[in-house]
Amino acid sequence: LDGLHQANDSPEMVHVHRQIGHLPMALHPNPREALVIGLGAGATAGAVSRHTGTHVTVVELSSSVVHAAALFGSINERIVEAPHVRITVDDARNHLLVAGARYDVITADIIQPIHAGAGNLYSREYFALVRNALREDGLALQWIGHREETPYRLILRTFLDVFRHATLWVDGTLLIGTRQPLRIDVEAFRARLADPAM
Repeated sequence: LDGLHQANDSPEMVHVHRQIGHLPMALHPNPREALVIGLGAGATAGAVSRHTGTHVTVVELSSSVVHAAALFGSINERIVEAPHVRITVDDARNHLLVAGARYDVITADIIQPIHAGAGNLYSREYFALVRNALREDGLALQWIGHREETPYRLILRTFLDVFRHATLWVDGTLLIGTRQPLRIDVEAFRARLADPAM
């Protein structure tokens, strides 16, 4: 898209995307409404959609990405056709600002902050929109990845400026932000991770 890679179905990439989808869903005690920012091949949204009883909204900026996601059905749970998944073509910030919906979980596909325009999804203003769209016990996952120290610290500092309650996961590559201190039911969390479907 505009010369930039958007998706692939390599096992390594699918694994990371599934972590981004499953981790916040496994941490939340009862996720009913989930929002996924960005679609790509759909592996992140597909992982979220596997959690029974959850309605999933996906916001994708480009309609061509939505059309292409249908070609990745083998890794995305065929989310383009799933009745409990709604895919909206919109700017994520606009959706968060005007939709008025509240979510138990908000996660985002891998979006590289160095790409033109993508830095807006790493701004204090964006993180504030995410926080305001969470229910009181909701949680947000932000992929940060491995990068040089200065941009890594900048993203962390910006996220922590909005989410006073935050934890790092998966070797510091994933951030979880909550409105309240995160409390984990360890047995329930382990049971979810042990579920073969996950």
